[in-house]
Amino acid sequence: MNSIFYRSVNNRVKKYSYICELLRFLNTFLTVSFVVSFAVYLIFLLFIDLNQFLVSSTVNAVFFILISVLRIIFNVIRPYKKYSFDPILYSKKDDRSFPSRHLFSAFSISLSVLGFSPIAGVILICFSVLLGVVRFLGGVHYIIDLIFGAFTGIISGLVVLFLI
Repeated sequence: MNSIFYRSVNNRVKKYSYICELLRFLNTFLTVSFVVSFAVYLIFLLFIDLNQFLVSSTVNAVFFILISVLRIIFNVIRPYKKYSFDPILYSKKDDRSFPSRHLFSAFSISLSVLGFSPIAGVILICFSVLLGVVRFLGGVHYIIDLIFGAFTGIISGLVVLFLI
């Protein structure tokens, strides 16, 4: 993928202000949904099954740290910075894009929750896919960032499911 592709996607989406607003809303809504879902999940586990709580929180934390270290090692600049276009979404804190911690966290949380509540897990998996689309269309991630983030999140979630 090159600058023409990313600029083209960005320009097409920006033609419709309501889509830009929808992407911004969904980015915030979905991100907050995962934070709240994981917090509620861990609180329930804390009272229901301390072992499952420890496994889930530890595995997710260790993988999150590993993903963060990979971001530092690879230090891939975001598409909107590399190709100099005005993105729909901005990343205020971190200029690194590979791998996507949003998608890692989303899939890791989704699969962790799946073992506790299959219905909630499936809903969160759907939210994870939607979040990937939002982050790509928003201009803050390359496709490979999202695929690798999702892949590592799935592995993290499967480790949790295997250990509980």
